[in-house]
Amino acid sequence: MWPPCLRPQSPTKVGISQNGTCTQRNQVMKNDWLNIQKKKVDENVREHKDQIYMRGSIIFNLTYVELVDAFCFFGERRAQWDSNYKGHSLPKGGDCIVDDACVISSKIEFGALLHMMGIPRELNTKFFRKWDHPNKGNVTTALVPWDLKNDCLNRNSSLLTLKTMSLQPHPTDPNKSMVTTLEINRLGSLPKWVMNILCTLTAPQMMRSLEQRYINNIRKKGKGVDLTTPEARKKASSSAAS
Repeated sequence: MWPPCLRPQSPTKVGISQNGTCTQRNQVMKNDWLNIQKKKVDENVREHKDQIYMRGSIIFNLTYVELVDAFCFFGERRAQWDSNYKGHSLPKGGDCIVDDACVISSKIEFGALLHMMGIPRELNTKFFRKWDHPNKGNVTTALVPWDLKNDCLNRNSSLLTLKTMSLQPHPTDPNKSMVTTLEINRLGSLPKWVMNILCTLTAPQMMRSLEQRYINNIRKKGKGVDLTTPEARKKASSSAAS
């Protein structure tokens, strides 16, 4: 079971209909592989005036095994496909490949503009992962900002409140896979032009760059790692440690 603070509301409660379309005028970006929507957090549940919901649906030209590797592996090899990843540490110990709950301190690089707008270069989060959720053969992850000193949820994070991500195979094409993200963040105060750049230029470029780097540096060189079973994760953890 998810901890109570990590049970995300259903899409319809944040302004998204059952078929994935907007129930309000909150469409930000849409093409044949990427769909981004946003909505202000309702006042009765808002913890900060700048909080907004953001939802993304992305189709990747990666198999499901490759997708899970790309998004769930933490370690030096991640830099081969994720140009934003600059390293991580585990301040509370644990194994972020095997363990389904782990505190991670990540060093990230999103470019000078976004960092000038307040996105930090280091983010302390607690990472949760649930296999076969919401459906068998899927995996859902959740990130919350974490207070390392008090070892609890950090409600004063300048960026993130909650981010969930569901990874699943494509329903008709085994060579593709899908990611659905739902997050609460504090980007509501960004100027409209900055939000437009973030959603229509930065996000698509980041996703396609990650995909192409994974294909070139991992798939074509036979370096993929299967993380979809407990046995595979233990093997991957042992290999990463050696």
